[in-house]
Amino acid sequence: QPLQLSRAAQVMATHVVYAGRVVPIPAEGLVIGRDPGDAPALQLPSGIAGLSRRHCTLRRDGSRAQVIDHSSHGTWLDGARVRGRALLPAGGVLRLGEPGIELPLVAIEAA
Repeated sequence: QPLQLSRAAQVMATHVVYAGRVVPIPAEGLVIGRDPGDAPALQLPSGIAGLSRRHCTLRRDGSRAQVIDHSSHGTWLDGARVRGRALLPAGGVLRLGEPGIELPLVAIEAA
C-alpha cells in the first residue's frame, strides 16, 4: 500500500528545474516570465504560448514554498489552475501558460 502523506507533512520544494539545471527558490522571491525584471528572476524565452512578461513568483517562507500567479494566461500546479497562490510540494510540476512550459519542483537537502 503506498505511503500517503498529509498536506502538512509534504516536503516542500526548494528548487525549480529549468533547462536541465536547478534554480533555488529564495525567500525574497523568484520572478518567472518572458521579461521578469530585476534579479532574482528566471527569464524564459519569448515565443512560449501563454507566457506573460511577469508570469508568477515563487517564494520560500521558512519550510513552506508557494507560487503567486500574476498572469492572465494561467498557472497550473499538477494540472489544477492556481487561483492567486498555492503551496509548492516537491515532486510537483508547474505549468505556465497554455500549452505553455512545464517546470518540475524538487527538494534538495543541505548536506
